[in-house]
Amino acid sequence: MRVKVLGRGVSGMAAIRYLQRHGHEIVEEGQELVVISPGIKPQGGEIAEVELALRDVRQPCIGITGTNGKTTTVLMVEHVLNRCGKRAIACGNIGLPVCDVVGGNEILVIELSSFQLETMHSKVFDVGAVLNVTPDHLDRHGTMEAYRAAKYRLKDLVHGEFFDGLGTNESFARAICAHFGVNDESFSEALLDFKRPEHRLEFVKEVDGISYYNDSKGTNVASTIFATEQIEKPIVLLVGGKDKGLDFSHWSKLNVKEVIAFGEAAEKICGFVEAKLARNLEEAFHLGRKQAISGDAVLLSPGCASFDEFKNYEERGKKFKSLCEELV
Repeated sequence: MRVKVLGRGVSGMAAIRYLQRHGHEIVEEGQELVVISPGIKPQGGEIAEVELALRDVRQPCIGITGTNGKTTTVLMVEHVLNRCGKRAIACGNIGLPVCDVVGGNEILVIELSSFQLETMHSKVFDVGAVLNVTPDHLDRHGTMEAYRAAKYRLKDLVHGEFFDGLGTNESFARAICAHFGVNDESFSEALLDFKRPEHRLEFVKEVDGISYYNDSKGTNVASTIFATEQIEKPIVLLVGGKDKGLDFSHWSKLNVKEVIAFGEAAEKICGFVEAKLARNLEEAFHLGRKQAISGDAVLLSPGCASFDEFKNYEERGKKFKSLCEELV
C-alpha cells in the first residue's frame, strides 16, 4: 500500500517504522492512505497513528480518555497489572506510540486524546473508560459539543466493558483491573508503591515556610480549580500560557490569596480574574515568591497550554522546578 504520513514527530516516525516493517511504501503523492499526527487537524479520510497500529491488533487493549487524569490512570493500571503478574504496557498519548509496541504479548493500556479519537474506527478495545469531560481544546474542536463527541467516540470502539465517569483515578483503575482478574485486595496491595507521574500536583520543596507545587500538567480551567482545592494553605497561584479558547470566568471565585497571570493568555485572564501580570513563567515565579509568606503555597497550575514559551508542559514544569531549586 502507498501511504502518506503527515507529521514527523514521535507518532509520525513510529507510523513510518510500522509501515516499513509491514512492507508498505511511504509516498508524498498518489497515496491510498493518509496517516496524520495528533497535532494535524483531519480534513476527511485520514487516520491517526494509533488507528493504524490497532487495525490488526491481537493483544488485549484498554482505552482510557478524559480531560483530566488520563496519564495517572493509565500508569496506575499498568503498574497494578504488572505487579499482579499480568504483563502490561502503557502507550499512546502518554508518549510511547502504539505502533512501536503492537504485536507483542502485553496488555496495551492506551491513553487516548480527543485528537486521536476523532479519526479512529476500529472496535478493538476490551475495556474503555471516559474519566471526565470538561472544556478543553476548544481552539481545535470549536465547540464543547464537538469536543465531547470526540471523547465519546471511544464508546463505539469498545466490544467489552465501558466505564463512564466513575470519579477518581483509583476507582477507574480498580474497575479496569478487575476486568483482568485483579481482586480488591491485590489491587490495594499493588497500589502501595505506585508513584504518581511528574508535574501533577507535585510537591517540589519548602523554603522559608513557603511550599512550592508543580502542577504544570494542569492545562485547562477545571484542572486548575481542582488543584487549588487540594492544597489546604493560602495559595499564590501562577496561571497562563497559550490560550486554548477556554472560559476563564470560572476562575472568578477561586479561593486563593493571589493570582499571577503570565504568558500569551495573561491579559485575557485579567479580564475575568483580579491578577498581577508577568511576561513569562520566570517573572511570575519571582513575583509569586515576593507575594507569599511563611505558611503559604506557591502553586503553578497554568490552566493553559505551554506552547507560547515552552515545547510542552514537561519543559514548563522542569523550568518551575529548576527555579525552586535555586531558592535557598
